[in-house]
Amino acid sequence: MKNRKAVHLVLKTVHRLCPSFLPLLVLMKLSGAAIPYVNIVGSSIIIDALLQKKQFDEIFQYALWMIGLNFILNMLCWGLDKLINVRKYLLAEQIQKMISEKGLTLDYEILEKKETLEGIHKAREGMNSIGDITVFCDRLANMIGVVADMIYAAVLFVPVFFAVGDARVSTFFGFIQSHFGSLALNLILAGQLILLGWSQRRMGALQKGEFDINVDANRHFFYYMSFLMDTSNYGKGKDVRMYDLADTIIGRFKQDIGSMWNVFRETRRRVEKYSFLNECGSAVYTIASYIYVGVKAGLGLISIGSVARYVGAFTKFSAALGSVVRTYMEISICAQYLAYFEEFMGIENQKYNGTLPIEKRDDNEYEFEFRDVSFSYPNSSEPVLKHITMKLKVGKKMSLVGPNGAGKSTFIKLLCRLYDPTEGEILLNGVDIRYYDYNEYIRLFSVVFQDFKLFSFSIAENVAVSKEFDEKNVRECLEKAGFSERLGKLDKDIHTSLYKLEEDGVEISGGEAQKIAIARALYKDSPLVILDEPTSALDPVSEYEIYQSFDKLVGDKTAIYISHRMSSCRFCNQILVFDGGQIVQQGSHEELIRDEDGLYYEMWNAQAQYYA
Repeated sequence: MKNRKAVHLVLKTVHRLCPSFLPLLVLMKLSGAAIPYVNIVGSSIIIDALLQKKQFDEIFQYALWMIGLNFILNMLCWGLDKLINVRKYLLAEQIQKMISEKGLTLDYEILEKKETLEGIHKAREGMNSIGDITVFCDRLANMIGVVADMIYAAVLFVPVFFAVGDARVSTFFGFIQSHFGSLALNLILAGQLILLGWSQRRMGALQKGEFDINVDANRHFFYYMSFLMDTSNYGKGKDVRMYDLADTIIGRFKQDIGSMWNVFRETRRRVEKYSFLNECGSAVYTIASYIYVGVKAGLGLISIGSVARYVGAFTKFSAALGSVVRTYMEISICAQYLAYFEEFMGIENQKYNGTLPIEKRDDNEYEFEFRDVSFSYPNSSEPVLKHITMKLKVGKKMSLVGPNGAGKSTFIKLLCRLYDPTEGEILLNGVDIRYYDYNEYIRLFSVVFQDFKLFSFSIAENVAVSKEFDEKNVRECLEKAGFSERLGKLDKDIHTSLYKLEEDGVEISGGEAQKIAIARALYKDSPLVILDEPTSALDPVSEYEIYQSFDKLVGDKTAIYISHRMSSCRFCNQILVFDGGQIVQQGSHEELIRDEDGLYYEMWNAQAQYYA
């Protein structure tokens, strides 16, 4: 049932993405299957004509017909193959795009789950091995082709069964030319079919087991391969050289290769046993059909020309029979891999997407409220946040401080609705944020996460997150973020490409990247600007410049800091002190510093020498 669902999804997807792909593929297989039979029939007719000493013109005409049909069918297959290859490439690209788009549009909470990440990997790896959709379609068309092959062969050899003599059945030749001979040949054929079905099922299970065993090894293999192949990755390259990691990486790479090779070798050894049995069964049937046809020809029941036709038809039928069983099993195996694709594409977002519009306010009078909010990450029962209750009014400056793992970043993820609370609720102007239209809601936030990413686009496109942008605004945001000095040294100004994906791309430092990320947050012009460790990659001078100009940077917007540097707190109206997933203190700097027993006082004094 599971595999049938996957096949149904694939066929539906292929028809939607490229309606002509499967029909063209089937037509090519049917045409290709007919070519050998043109030669078999043509050769047998020409042999009989030669033995009957017919006129040369008549024999030559048979030859021309055979050559002409061969030419037409081969040219048809050649043309269809060219059309199919273009569509196959486009279809494969579309399928990879579907997997990528699915990953990009999944709820962040779902995407972070281990099962989802494994599902993405299995879907991609299944596609890259035997489970590619174009391969599946090709095998489906192959099945139609080999069934047609069997039908063509049967049409040719069935008449030989009716060529029955009147010799005594007690003799060997009498048995062969009787109906009992036909029955014996068909029983041998049935035995070959049973043997093929059993062995192909066993080989399919072995190959599927090999894939499942190697899923993790493959993931490790390609991870270490990225170190070995991507020699231009400066970030990794520095650590590899400074800590002499080359031998360790190569060692682990070899270990994964060795693991996969052992599984592959054992699987191949067992598969070859079944392949040998298949070959033996096929050989027995071929020999039996040759004896059957040969005896009937020797007794004069069929013509010499017919021998070529019948032997060729029996041989083709035997090969086609094996192909039918093999192709059926390959389709079944392929469907198992495609089930990973079907499972991944079937993952549904669980986040409730409300319909309420966000109230447009010129005064930016928004108020957020956490009411007894607790949260645990997926696959974990340990709460990261515990019973958080607080209010935030837009227009204020807030700082979140506390030890690592205290829940500060998680608090922001809940506020931005990357996750929904496990318990409690978050309100905006008195309404649960889940009831607001999600796309409108996230427009309220401009965030620079600690692990922010820039892309191999131009600087302007990174700031605007779009190909269309306001150049003046881009420059202003970069200037506010402190990037002007480096920008002035770039030949292409804001149109300079970042990183080395483009030939003229430039590398930038971590601090410069962070300034561009801050400019991106400013360009979005949202009421709330959130900076998660905003100055962690900046030198002290740049840090001071960012803090000093911060009021000017955000204007009347709300600014929320997550920081380990307590100096950021001086700029804030409200400070939340997190510890163990709870807010243990809140207030202004002046209020909190007076509590000498509090965590804030302890943290401030630990860093006070740097602020004097």
